[in-house]
Amino acid sequence: MKNFIILILLLFFLYSCKNPKNEISSENYVELNDDLKGIVARYINYQPCSDCAYEIYFNKIDPHYSQVILYKGNKSLTINEYEKNGRFPVIYTDILDKKIHVYTGGESYFKAPKNQLRDVNGKESNKSFNVWVISDSLNVRKIDTLDYAYPFLPLPVKREFPPF
Repeated sequence: MKNFIILILLLFFLYSCKNPKNEISSENYVELNDDLKGIVARYINYQPCSDCAYEIYFNKIDPHYSQVILYKGNKSLTINEYEKNGRFPVIYTDILDKKIHVYTGGESYFKAPKNQLRDVNGKESNKSFNVWVISDSLNVRKIDTLDYAYPFLPLPVKREFPPF
């Protein structure tokens, strides 16, 4: 009986140490720096939304210039593209109790669980709020508000017409 208990414990120990190679790991949490965390907190508070999907897109244009797009809406900004191509966010951050999916442009190279992007409200239309674009050039940041922007593509031109 004593040997049987030892055998059971040994089998339990060996089974618990097993790491299946087929499993895809869940998302990984990342912490934003204090400057960006403050901007994101202001964005969340600017137009409060209790049941929105929150996303942040990082686009490094060159070694000295980056664009960061902040988005919130009832669906993911890139839901059609990412679900069709099987690209899902693998990292996230949490600010003011809001889970924010982080996109880096490298999602096609990583495996991620497919259950991450879903309609928040189950609505067909994609209601979005203003998009904030943070332009960062050598740690000098400028924030623009746009009605729409799509990540990893050139931003829409903001045109101001002179009075006649």
